[in-house]
Amino acid sequence: MGFVIGSIRISGRCAMILCAIDELQPGMMVGASVLHPSRPELELIAPETVLTGAMIERLQSMRTGSVWITYDGTDDLNHAVSMNLTLGQREVYCRLRDDFARSAQRTMTVASLQSYRQAVLSLATEVISSRAYASLACRLYTGEHPLFSHCASVAYLALLTGLELETYIVSERPRLSQANARDLTALGLAGMLHDIGKTMGAESIRRMHEVSDRKALENKAYAEHTLVGAEMLSENRVPASTRQAVLMHHQRWDGRGWPSRRDLGWGEGPVLSGRRVHVFARIIGAVNVLDNLLAGSAESREPAVAALSRFASDAFDGWFDPVIRRGVLRQVPPFPVGAMVRLSDGRGAVVTVPQRERPCRPVVRMLEPGKGGGKPETIDLMLHEDVSIVHAEGRDVSEWLYEIPEIPEHDAHAGDVCAGDDEGSGSRAA
Repeated sequence: MGFVIGSIRISGRCAMILCAIDELQPGMMVGASVLHPSRPELELIAPETVLTGAMIERLQSMRTGSVWITYDGTDDLNHAVSMNLTLGQREVYCRLRDDFARSAQRTMTVASLQSYRQAVLSLATEVISSRAYASLACRLYTGEHPLFSHCASVAYLALLTGLELETYIVSERPRLSQANARDLTALGLAGMLHDIGKTMGAESIRRMHEVSDRKALENKAYAEHTLVGAEMLSENRVPASTRQAVLMHHQRWDGRGWPSRRDLGWGEGPVLSGRRVHVFARIIGAVNVLDNLLAGSAESREPAVAALSRFASDAFDGWFDPVIRRGVLRQVPPFPVGAMVRLSDGRGAVVTVPQRERPCRPVVRMLEPGKGGGKPETIDLMLHEDVSIVHAEGRDVSEWLYEIPEIPEHDAHAGDVCAGDDEGSGSRAA
């Protein structure tokens, strides 16, 4: 197979999925450069190349570990979801599909293609198949400050994080069978409906969040939106774990979250911290904060790396389950494939391969030709600590470069696992 150079253009409606070699099929489109396994400066296959059987066999013979492919999950939705829907259900579906497509532009997953497809399909069909759920979702896009896009983004990020942390989630849900424990439909539904309680209050609370407004909790309607939301869901027989996540998504790993046991009417007992909070609530809490940080950066015309840097900073130590925060940060790239950047040595480059362990040090390809007019040089920034990205999206980003926080060996806040999976009734066991 010869070396190929191609332009980097990622379809606006496609997610990128890291596929194992044995999952590749002819006809799939490469999303990020495929590099030589022992000579990373050499590009084997360029982005937007459609794989053939011969290419896949060649990659297998070279023991290439995995390949980023592009995948338009919205096509699956269009084929699988029945259009025999009420007008309200159809509108919910179209909004959900389009918001998921927008979210997919900035996020990625390492789950298998089949797991990704199943998770997205299950959530979409669950939301619109029930008129009760569709009616609740309709409330999210009414009013002066609609919540639908934020909630859809949180749902999407939650699903990707759940796929990334499947083994961890199963271990955190010991009362369920493995099949039920790994079912993420209730998690996605919780993301979609986590702010439903805000729709019962004044318009002013819809855009409130404690991250951007430190006085938000002084507003009674905002402070009670988790309680109101959980009560609304109890009237619609949602899964117990969905209600738990909606009720508890503002709890913190170190116990400084809310609502308190007294607010819940639970009386005296252990502080609601660590694993005493349902794992779905911990995931929703983390991605909810990240989405609000990303929205804040966008409003301030800051690049996404600024929001991700804040999320990874010690300012949020104690807020999130360390395993979940790490999982989230591995999912959302600060510099997506195709991003134009400038390096600390003054050279311009384009991002060709994201790095999950150290997201701010991706593989980049120089914009200028190599020596003698040859192929542009490719650099893996993880192997070149003396060079870093300093400029992207029209801004100096050097102050926002970050590393993913390590998971502490011993955590005093961990506690015993929550028993929320089998509390109450719901349409599903989980």
